[in-house]
Amino acid sequence: MLYVVVLAVLVAAVAGLGAALTLPWFAGGYGLLLVLTAPAVVIALYLVLARMVERRRHRRFLRNSAPARAVVTRVHPLSREVNDADGHAVTLKVTPADGPAVTVEDTSGMDGYLLRSGDRLEGRLAPGDPPRFLPEAVVTGGGSRPVARHAAGPPLLGRTVGLAVTVALFAVDVLEPVLPLPGVGEPLARYGGMVVMALGVYYLWLGLHPMARSARWRGRTQGKVTTVWWRTVGIADPKNVATIVVRFAAPDGRVVHRRYPSDTYRPVQKGQSLAVHYHPAHPSRFVLPDLTERPVVWIGALFGTASLALGLWIATGF
Repeated sequence: MLYVVVLAVLVAAVAGLGAALTLPWFAGGYGLLLVLTAPAVVIALYLVLARMVERRRHRRFLRNSAPARAVVTRVHPLSREVNDADGHAVTLKVTPADGPAVTVEDTSGMDGYLLRSGDRLEGRLAPGDPPRFLPEAVVTGGGSRPVARHAAGPPLLGRTVGLAVTVALFAVDVLEPVLPLPGVGEPLARYGGMVVMALGVYYLWLGLHPMARSARWRGRTQGKVTTVWWRTVGIADPKNVATIVVRFAAPDGRVVHRRYPSDTYRPVQKGQSLAVHYHPAHPSRFVLPDLTERPVVWIGALFGTASLALGLWIATGF
């Protein structure tokens, strides 16, 4: 599917360039932004459709499944080959409300939560070969705690807004010869400014997002590095980069053991203790401020702000 999307993006870019250069409607350089807006519409449409398909599959699963209980019979070692070390695979003995028990191999990683043999789960079981079990909560003496966030996924609203924005930009670019935007008369200058502004937004998000997330997630604890995978990147100036696995416990008893999604250039070793900032309701969502490259964060934020200002100046002539 990814190859089809890439091909569609390339075709859209070539078609946009061809239309901008050959159609009389776009004489004088108008429409050159089609090279960007046409592929953007294709990508945004794909993201919306992919999310809609995901939601439909989930609704179909809910219709065809029934509540069931499961017991963890085996916890497998963390493995990069199974799910890129995003959590432990487990073997479950699942008992539906009206049928015999079945064995299910769950490789989802349980959203990074570490279970133990004998832990009891609540969820839904759908028949099939093999049967599929969707875990929802782990049952304890004091009640139940969520262990996975399968149903939510990326919000459809955000993707729909993105599609609407890209379609609006595409429409503006097509209609600009008769509905000129305010600003400089040369369309190429405006296009260049918009590209620089888009880069500014990207770098600003890249710089501020880690800091905002770390400040917003109020959970605080200490974690331990259990695994370190080193690799060398770069040719002219090779550097060692570490992928690490962290383990920590939340106050409610949930234990998280999963790969940290961001690699680091900093020296780190197995057994090292690190500060952890996590989402109180979903501890498996966490950041490691000790490994945050703060100079890079600030440089990204400053570069993004400067790019926004420069792009606005180029596009409007202020």
